[in-house]
Amino acid sequence: MYYFPPKVLANVEIPSDNTTGAAQTNRRYARMAISFFAVDPVQVERALRAVQERQGRGENVDFLTALTAAKILSKSQAEHLRLEKAPADQAEEDASRRRPTKFDPAAGAPAGDLTRIGPYRILRRLGAGGMGAVYLGFDGAGNRQVALKILSAEQAPKQNILQRFQREGRHGALLVHPNIVRTFGAAQDAETGLHFIVLEYVEGITALDLLDRAGKLQIGDALHIILDIARALEHAHKSQIIHRDIKPGNILVTPSGLAKLSDLGLAKRRDDPASLTHATQGIGTPYYMPYEQAMNAKMADERSDIYALGATLYHLLTGEVPFPGESSLEIVEKKAVGVFRRASEINTEIPVTLDEILTRMLARDPASRYQTASDVIVDLERSHLAAKIPSFVQIDSALQDPVVVERLTSPVETTQPDLQLQSAAQAKKAREQQIWFLRYRDPRGNLVKAKGSAANVLERIKNGTIPANAEASLSAQGKFKPLGQWPEFQTGLAAATSREPEEKANPAEAWAERSGRGRWLWLAVAAAGIGAVGLVLTTVFLWVWN
Repeated sequence: MYYFPPKVLANVEIPSDNTTGAAQTNRRYARMAISFFAVDPVQVERALRAVQERQGRGENVDFLTALTAAKILSKSQAEHLRLEKAPADQAEEDASRRRPTKFDPAAGAPAGDLTRIGPYRILRRLGAGGMGAVYLGFDGAGNRQVALKILSAEQAPKQNILQRFQREGRHGALLVHPNIVRTFGAAQDAETGLHFIVLEYVEGITALDLLDRAGKLQIGDALHIILDIARALEHAHKSQIIHRDIKPGNILVTPSGLAKLSDLGLAKRRDDPASLTHATQGIGTPYYMPYEQAMNAKMADERSDIYALGATLYHLLTGEVPFPGESSLEIVEKKAVGVFRRASEINTEIPVTLDEILTRMLARDPASRYQTASDVIVDLERSHLAAKIPSFVQIDSALQDPVVVERLTSPVETTQPDLQLQSAAQAKKAREQQIWFLRYRDPRGNLVKAKGSAANVLERIKNGTIPANAEASLSAQGKFKPLGQWPEFQTGLAAATSREPEEKANPAEAWAERSGRGRWLWLAVAAAGIGAVGLVLTTVFLWVWN
């Protein structure tokens, strides 16, 4: 799989044939396939030539069906192109600009030729949904292409829908990060009354499209995408914004391989008291959102986004969702239990480390999950599994992106949890190397001064060269206090002073030594007893003799 920026499309030689309308339509479909879905131009060109040859022989061949059969496009992508109006020739585009703007409120989307909204010129439609449609537009003031998300006239009168749409624009304006689709502003068109949001136009496809093509992603590619989105969540959560709809379809991947989080339609601010959901209403996508969010959307927090990110990673790695089901109720019931098949059972290339990360991200209890996106980033980076540049991206395209180049050439930044660990280790080391000043009196009453680390002082107390009642201070001129009043010495001092003499520490040796002293004492007593008996016998003998 490859991505091709616009300048590459210009070099693709799509056969030109103006003899029939079918040939023109096929040629336009070919360019749309390359532009919309970033398919390989060489494969498209080959398929187009083959179809034209067959049509030239009189065969009834559909070009989009041929692209699907060759697995160049998925069925959904081919259907999308079939519904999409093929771009007109330049003369037709110029003529369309001169025609008046029409809008069908009942249809909820431009019908006919809506060519402008606000100061933006509309180029073509990118997609549509229940709330409206997204168009590619041109910002003349900024000399750039933009994406225009337009709320349909049918949905605008619904206050909860309109408020959610406006809130999406406000939330997006707060988030400026390379891994988040940028929101430039939101407004209402004075002429048509349509509400719209101006977004960064991201050339590329979604992570869901990548799954449609490949079935599952390589481990390094999947981790690369998820790491980018984890960085996006880290930034959003710091701004008190919870996304609440993380899924492959809301992740855009640029030709350089940079993943961007999109669609803040369900996002909420933690500090916003306003709520557009009922107390027991769950919003989000059932396959990816956690159980607590399914039960009550108000319960969603940062850890809910982490769960959805884990479900997305699972899908990218295995091609399957962790909790499949035919209905939302069946899916939610499985999530209530929280047991899912280990990813490594589906994809045997997945290492144990990644299995453990997924298990923690997808924990049923929010307290058992990663508590912050920063924690997720730390473990993913430490796994060293993420690709620097995804395998489906051309290196030349990646090196044209300044964000990618900066990340490739700059030293690895220490994440916040790493900084905390580093600070704690440095503080511990500093305490261990800290010098203490001591003063005490020797057995003769002379004042003695000494200094050393806490470990050194405790060792000398143990050896008896420094008394336990010595006073200490952190400076020679500081306030001296007994060692027992310093927290740094309390535990060690108690251990050092409670140690018994060495002979008591070894009962066998102590008993042997006591036994030896006892034998000498017994011999002395015995000798004295013998001497006394001899003296008595001698006295009796002399008395009898005389």
